Amino acid sequence: MRKKLIIGLLFALMLLLPSSVALSNSTQYSRDNELPDLVVTDIYPYTHCIPVATNMACWIKNKGDSTAVGSIDVGLIVWRMVFGIIPIKVYEDIESETTNGLNPGGKVQFQFNYLPSKGLRIYRFDCYVNVYNRTEESNYDNNHYSETHFVLDPESAMFGWWRLR
Repeated sequence: MRKKLIIGLLFALMLLLPSSVALSNSTQYSRDNELPDLVVTDIYPYTHCIPVATNMACWIKNKGDSTAVGSIDVGLIVWRMVFGIIPIKVYEDIESETTNGLNPGGKVQFQFNYLPSKGLRIYRFDCYVNVYNRTEESNYDNNHYSETHFVLDPESAMFGWWRLR
């Protein structure tokens, strides 16, 4: 008796649902809403010829499901950490690059014309992607990446930098 009642309710529910509701429509809906997702994956001293660093670089990756087109904005803020705990802003810049498309899984590098000064110092590097929100993304919460570096000699990319993360 119970089994017949459950089958009857399921049949009645199927008749009441509009014909436009179907599993294939919900799958199509999710495909239409696929968006790029830009994230910063790394910050490091850029070298034209090893081991001499010339500026700072940030790697940006599209972790989303569609191609990011148009202008991509990346910002870098550098903080000198006095006594390792007191941040003093020493550099801030935003670079924009118009791309023909950053495909899903694709990476692009942004370079900033900055190197810390010589001496035993600790710096925190904050990199932001999609600063002006020009690219519609699936997740805006992962657009910031931060690393702390101990810098002895900024021009020596191989021996003058230590990541503290």
